[in-house]
Parts: sequence; structure tokens; C-alpha cells
Amino acid sequence: MKIGAVILRGGKSSRMGSDKAELKLGGKTFLECIKSELSDFEELLVSVAGEASGPCEVKDIYKEQGPMGGIYSALMASKSDALLVIPCDLPLFGRSLARRLAASMDEDADALVCVSDDGIHPLCGIYSKTCLKPMKKCLEAGENKMMLLIDQIRTKQLYIGTDAYMLKNINTPLDAQALHTGEAGCRVLSSKRNRVLLMTGREPPVIIKRFDEETCLKKELSMLRRLKFTGLPVSAAKRLDEYTLELEYIPGITALEYFENRELSQNTFGETDMDTCRMLVKWLCDFYSAAGEGVCLNDMNLRNYIYQPDKSRFIGVDFECCGEGSRARDAGALLAYILTYNPEQTGYKLSMAGYLRGLLAAGLGVSEDRIASECLREIENIKLRRGAGSWKGGCG
Repeated sequence: MKIGAVILRGGKSSRMGSDKAELKLGGKTFLECIKSELSDFEELLVSVAGEASGPCEVKDIYKEQGPMGGIYSALMASKSDALLVIPCDLPLFGRSLARRLAASMDEDADALVCVSDDGIHPLCGIYSKTCLKPMKKCLEAGENKMMLLIDQIRTKQLYIGTDAYMLKNINTPLDAQALHTGEAGCRVLSSKRNRVLLMTGREPPVIIKRFDEETCLKKELSMLRRLKFTGLPVSAAKRLDEYTLELEYIPGITALEYFENRELSQNTFGETDMDTCRMLVKWLCDFYSAAGEGVCLNDMNLRNYIYQPDKSRFIGVDFECCGEGSRARDAGALLAYILTYNPEQTGYKLSMAGYLRGLLAAGLGVSEDRIASECLREIENIKLRRGAGSWKGGCG
């Protein structure tokens, strides 16, 4: 059986107030997120309510007939024997579940739908072209509820267990907000390159990290295993597929949150801050020792370090950019990040950068002048990326 896929984006998004397909998650629209997770399928269609504007878009044959109308039209247009159906408001949907569904569909069923502890999910499943006749009968009778159709056809069910978070509908602004608070059983964490989820509904909590490129996942997994072997505290990692890692959740706060709170509370860089900076530099020195000669982080920002006050230590996260590089460049990039996060170049940040520059020079065996030079170069790159012109300040 040849199985294709269709994304349903024909809804009116009336409860959201704007087109749900164009909402953003991790820098990508919902539609882009789902398309990337369905890249295994040779045929990928998009069901639309209005006129089709692209070669893969399919307009409704029966107007104003909801999801069933979209699925019917897509099956009519499809070259595949069956279609995996995913609504555009499931931004957490993953490739692993798509593969499970495709592997579970067989010739003896007209449809296969997901089932979780919350019940049946008729809009996340596979529908064969054998559904066209009963669908047409329902649509012409104005009976467009998917559960009515499921009762009339040979339907298999797939229980999805811990993958149920992938079926979280984002229908309202409150639903979208819940993605960032953890109320939905998972919380989206800040990441420019990937989709990173903290699974708050799991016990113990875990991190699910989805990569756009398999090479990045391999690099991160390899480095985590190397660091774990040397005894450096990092997350335990398990590969779910070629694009997804499940990571042990490390409790604590990011270094960015810690130093932001310190600056807000006292505005002056003091002894406590110096102690914490020494802990950060110790982690960096331990990392370089464990990673091996010539290996650098190549991505330096304060969000990549978890601070655990109760254990007086930092733990690094995010190793997908690790590789050959310059430790002086790593050090300079860290200072550049510190000086340019908002608000830029405050007295606290200048003092912190100056103190770290001395610690890093001593710990890494490079000169302060070299670190300052790399800092200025990275600041210029940051300013150019932000379109803000040239830097007028110093490097602490």
C-alpha cells in the first residue's frame, strides 16, 4: 500500500483569531513544522478551503464541510492508496508517530486512527481510498462528523501512550500560551535551531529535542557520550530516531536567568557573582579537558549552561556545534554574548566581562588580548546580524 500525507489547513481559525498554520514555534510556522516531520512521504498534500495556490494544494470539492470535506478532496486528488491526515494545529506532531502509523496500516482496514487516554483522535490517522464512497454519502447527506464515518468503515486503532503530547491541538491563544507554561504537559524551550520540549507530564521529566539535520544529532549524541564517559556531568541521552533525542532533564536555571536576576536585584557585580563566574570557568576548563585537544563548543551563550545553586555547579547543554575551533574564540564569543544581551553594555556586564576575561585567559592558557580581539570580532558579527551597525563599546 502506497501511503501519502495531507495537512488540513482549511479551517477558519475563528477561536484563534488568526491563521493557525502561520503561527510560529521555534522560528517555524506550524505548517512548516509539520511539513518537516512528514518529509518521509513521497506525496505530501495540503488541503485548503479556498483556491489552491500551489501544486501540492487541494481545494475542497464540498464547501463548508469541515475536515471530512478536506480529506475527501485530498483522497480524490491523491496518487497514493491512502493518506496520513494531520491538522495544521498540531505543531508538536513528530516523525516517529508518522512512521508508527504508516507501519501499522494494512489492507484489511479502511482507516487507522490514534487513540490516547483522552480518547479517539479521528483527525490524526490514515484513510484509504476505500473511504471515498462512504465519505461521499456522508457529505451529501450533510453528516460530516468524522466519528459517524468511523462507525461505518473498518477502522483500526493505534494506542500512542507517551506520544500523546504530539496530538495537542492549538486552537486558542490560551492553548498557544500553554505551550510555554507547561500546562499542556510539555513546555517549549527557547532554541533558535531546533524544537526543544520539556515533558512536564512525564515522571521524571525529560527533554525531547528534534533536529533539522541528522548530522547535528549525531554530533550532539557523540559528544554527550564522550563527556559522560569522562565523568563530566551531562544529560543522559537516548536516540528516538535519526532526528530526535530524548535527554535527561537537568533541574536548575540557565546561566542567563541567574545573571539577569543578579543584575536586576543589585545592579553591581560583586563577590557572589565572582564566585559564580569561577564555577562557570571551571566547567569550561573541565569540558575542554574531557572533549580533547582542538575541540571547542563553537556556540557560546548563557542559555547553554544550567546553574544548580544547591550543588554549586554549572552543567552544559547543547553540543551540536562542537568541533574543531579556537578556545580563544569560544572565550571571546562568550564575552560578546554577555555584553550584548539586553540591556547592552551595562556597568554590571562590563565588570562581569572584564573579570571573566582574566579567568578565561588563566584557565585556558591564552592571552587576554587575544580574547579581547575575538570578543570585538564576534560583537561586530552580532551587530551585523542584527542590522545595528558597528559596536562603539569595549570588551570589559
